[in-house]
Amino acid sequence: MVRFPHFQQHLRGEGTPLLARLLATAYSLCATFYMYSTLSQQVRTVTDFANGFAAASQTQELSAAAQRMAAFDGTVPSIVNTVFVVAIVIFQLAGIWMKRDSA
Repeated sequence: MVRFPHFQQHLRGEGTPLLARLLATAYSLCATFYMYSTLSQQVRTVTDFANGFAAASQTQELSAAAQRMAAFDGTVPSIVNTVFVVAIVIFQLAGIWMKRDSA
C-alpha cells in the first residue's frame, strides 16, 4: 500500500499552508459579509413596507394584515441576524486557524 504522509498531515491540519488559510479566511469573510448584507436588506425592506403602511394608516383604513405589517419592529430581527452571522464567522475562522488534535 502506498502511503502519502505529507498529504495525511494536511488532512489532519498539520502544516496547513499559510496561503490556504488566508484564502479560506478571505472566502469566509466575504461569504459572511454577503450573508449579513442579504439578511439586513430583507429586514430593511420589511421595515420600509411597515413604515409605508403606518403612513397610509393615517389617512385610510387598513386590513388586519396591513396593520400587523405597520406594527413591525425590525430591532429584534436585526439583533438576531447579527448574532447569527457573528457566530458563523467565529465557527468558520476557528476551524481554519485552531490547531487540530493529532489522531
